[in-house]
Amino acid sequence: METNIQTALAVVRDAGQLPVTWNSLDECTQEILAWKNTIGLGVIRVGQALLWAKERLPHGDFMTWLRDTVDFSPSSAQNFMRIAREVTEGESSARLPYTKILALLEVPREERESFAEAHDAEHTSAAELKRLARELAESRKEAEQLRLDT
Repeated sequence: METNIQTALAVVRDAGQLPVTWNSLDECTQEILAWKNTIGLGVIRVGQALLWAKERLPHGDFMTWLRDTVDFSPSSAQNFMRIAREVTEGESSARLPYTKILALLEVPREERESFAEAHDAEHTSAAELKRLARELAESRKEAEQLRLDT
């Protein structure tokens, strides 16, 4: 995975303009995989940077800075920061797109990896992951209610 990340970062650094053609399908595939494996890591890094900036800005200035400087809504910033707090770079979910990572955050941390694997998070839509996570939460709530009722 490290090679894919380095490849993607090298493309970003070296490109004044990203290439729109490739010499082969294999070359194109390799670039897709390199970017794909960095998406979640970029989300985590953005969240870490937002947390860092929030700690250093004077109280009350963060929202203005978000709007004027980095053009994030408060809810988007909160999502990025939540991901940074709850997902480590070593987790398989760290390689997923932002919307899938958010869906998986609805699953308790200690079960997230097994849930993602059991539901093939890489090939399942974010909406479906969110639905499955809600179902899990609802079934847990019902089981807890039954336990309390007995």
